Amino acid sequence: MLEQTRTETPKTTLGYDPGGKFEGLSVVCGRENNLSNKLDLPDKKQIVRKMEERSRLRRARRHRNCRRRPARFNNRSRKGYIAPSQMVIICSRLKILKEYLRIYPIQNVAMEDVNFNHSKYRYGKYFSTVEIGKNIIRKFFRDNNVNLFEYQGYETKEFRDKYGYKKTSSKKVDSFNSHCSDSLALAVEVNCKEYVKPGLFLVVDDKYRCVKRKLHDTQYNKDGIRERYSYGNVKGIKKGRIIGTRNGNVGQLCGEDRGSFRYYDGEGKRMKTIKILWINNQFKIKRVEVAQSSTGQAHVVPCA
Repeated sequence: MLEQTRTETPKTTLGYDPGGKFEGLSVVCGRENNLSNKLDLPDKKQIVRKMEERSRLRRARRHRNCRRRPARFNNRSRKGYIAPSQMVIICSRLKILKEYLRIYPIQNVAMEDVNFNHSKYRYGKYFSTVEIGKNIIRKFFRDNNVNLFEYQGYETKEFRDKYGYKKTSSKKVDSFNSHCSDSLALAVEVNCKEYVKPGLFLVVDDKYRCVKRKLHDTQYNKDGIRERYSYGNVKGIKKGRIIGTRNGNVGQLCGEDRGSFRYYDGEGKRMKTIKILWINNQFKIKRVEVAQSSTGQAHVVPCA
């Protein structure tokens, strides 16, 4: 480059709308929305089911080894304890937040503070999933020297109506209006307080959780022998990695079958391939949508 570039850093704000199953994040730099994405969190029911199965196998193994093993129910500290099924979701949030802070010079974060009166109402079971771990998220922003602004749910709605962003009633739809309208409204309120056109929109799928360590299958074969099940990787490649096949397909590695690799494609179907051309450890992107052009049409690109 022959000319010196600018040295000033534009004011950058991250809008964060947490949720129980889906979340919205939007980055506003100056008066531009650089990126918005809907995050699909891990399925808590599936995690709980796997933990219950693991617990049954562990009890059976200990019973086979020694039937008189003493109970050890008081050998762990409960201070600051968070259930493992909840911690998986919290770690998923932290993973994408770390990526945002790595890419953008974020100085401020506008987050919706989720509060629910569980003693008065009984329909807020998913709110508890959002409320658990809020202090961990707050501490993460403090440790990274980020200014945190928290707003209530009714304030988020006021900001959304103020700047003219629409929201759909269905939260699971892979659309900007499902969650990112709230996150963008929060970011705009802190950053520039004027309407910002929505920019690049991504749908990140973080639901897949591989079996990291399962020595044998729970079902016996015909000879009464337990077959080896999984070690969390396939021929030295960790499960969950994004791979490219020789057919030009892109998917998420999930296992092997008789010498071939198994992977999930962009539609969630299990496929097979013999050869892997490349490996990527980034997030799984289900959908990419560019902001509307002058003709009013949005450019949509499905991804794996």
